[in-house]
Parts: sequence; C-alpha cells; structure tokens
Amino acid sequence: MSIAPFLREIGASLQRQLAITYLSTHSNRGFHRIGIRAEGLELRYPPGYTR
Repeated sequence: MSIAPFLREIGASLQRQLAITYLSTHSNRGFHRIGIRAEGLELRYPPGYTR
C-alpha cells in the first residue's frame, strides 16, 4: 500500500485553504459557539472560541 494518494489529497486540501477572521464584540467570558455556512463548499472549522 502506498501513501502517495493520501499525501496528494492532503496537498490538494492545503492548496484550497483560506482564512476567515472574526472579531468578537461579545463581552461575556467563556466558550461561544460559531456556525459558518456556504452553499456548495465543505467547510472545516472549530466549533467555537473562548473569550
């Protein structure tokens, strides 16, 4: 079994990355959930952030 196909898949995924930044104005401390939606795209992101 070759790992080449897996490495190609990882390489292709890394080439299609982009960064989205978010500035929270929420004043409460703790964990806050986020949700991101886009039609026709597969999105991978953390479930939230801690302030």
